[in-house]
Amino acid sequence: MVQFAEDVERRQAGGKARTAPGPSVAGYVSYGARKPYVVPERLDELCGPTAGMITLPAHLDWSGNARYDLGKPARIASMYRSVLNEAGCAEDLRAWLDARLLAHLWPRLWLPAALRRMWEDRFPELGARRTQLA
Repeated sequence: MVQFAEDVERRQAGGKARTAPGPSVAGYVSYGARKPYVVPERLDELCGPTAGMITLPAHLDWSGNARYDLGKPARIASMYRSVLNEAGCAEDLRAWLDARLLAHLWPRLWLPAALRRMWEDRFPELGARRTQLA
C-alpha cells in the first residue's frame, strides 16, 4: 500500500510511476488452457439444425444477439464457434451442431488451440480437413 501512495505522489509530481507486477510467468496457465471443453464420443451424434432461424439458450450465447439465421454463412460460423466454446455437456453439442456442417466449417472456424486440439485428437478427420484446405 505504501508503494501505491508513493506512485501517486510521483505521478502528481511528474515522475514516472511503477506498475504492479503481473502474474508470474513460471507456472502461469492461461484461461484458455484451463477452460473445460466438451467433445462428443462420436461425430454422428451431432444432428442439430441446418436451416432456418434458431435462438441459442443463454448459457451458450449471452451476447445479446443469440438469434442465428442458418442461411447466412457468417452467422452459422459464429453460432458454431459459440456452441463449441460454451457447451457444458455433450447434449449441448448434439442439440445445436450438425456433423456434416461442422466438418465443412472446421477449417475456417476460429477456435482456441486447446479446444481445436481436443476435437482433432478425438476426430483426426477434422484435422485432415484443415490441412487439406491449407
